[in-house]
Amino acid sequence: GMSGMMSITGPDENHPTKAGSSIADIFSGVFTCIGILSALRARERTGEGQMVDVAMLDCVFSVLENAVARYMASGVVPKPIGNLHPSIAPFSSFSTSDGQINIAVGNDSLWIKFCEAIGREDLLNDERYGSNDLRITNLDSLMITLNDTLSRRGSKHWLNLFEKTGIPAGKVDNIAEVLQNPQIIARDMLVSLVHPTAGEHTVPGIPIKFSSTKAAIKKSAPLLGEHNKEILVGLLGMSNDELSELEDEGVI
Repeated sequence: GMSGMMSITGPDENHPTKAGSSIADIFSGVFTCIGILSALRARERTGEGQMVDVAMLDCVFSVLENAVARYMASGVVPKPIGNLHPSIAPFSSFSTSDGQINIAVGNDSLWIKFCEAIGREDLLNDERYGSNDLRITNLDSLMITLNDTLSRRGSKHWLNLFEKTGIPAGKVDNIAEVLQNPQIIARDMLVSLVHPTAGEHTVPGIPIKFSSTKAAIKKSAPLLGEHNKEILVGLLGMSNDELSELEDEGVI
């Protein structure tokens, strides 16, 4: 909430909405990793280490994308617009007869292809939609018209058509469906592990692929305190007696 992210997320300004996953935790981890790698690189050059300071608020604020720039340029406070795009239309989620799809008609030439693909060439002669700026101005009527047309056929029909005609589009999958996505499977994004207490379970794989190094998740999450000795003694130089003392005192 403090970062401004909730204020630009959701269906309207009366319903600020948090993201569907823990983005503050995730981005903080990603930026911390980048910071550590940068500090290690600096140590190679200077021979000196340094503290890496990462704040969760900073991390989420840094990914507000164009919301800050739009406000600084116009003085108008950005508001949530659901799945719409602030400056491109049509660019949103649309209902089909059996689900929802995302469509991104990013310019006027794509608009022509799009209208021809869905059999609505009449829209090309409608002065309300003659340019991207006009489509933004008349977005409400445009969305009603397109949802009515697209809801008459299934998602697969439209996506096959858009793929053939070069219209950027994709299906809105639920979690069960994305687990069956051929790309997710082919790119090893589902990894089966065995945990000593939780048993066999599946976790998301590593999204970074290397040309010559195999990235793999080999172990499940560690138990609480599983690596105490490895870290405190092996890496930080603590003695075994000091480790035992911490254990006896309940510190670890």
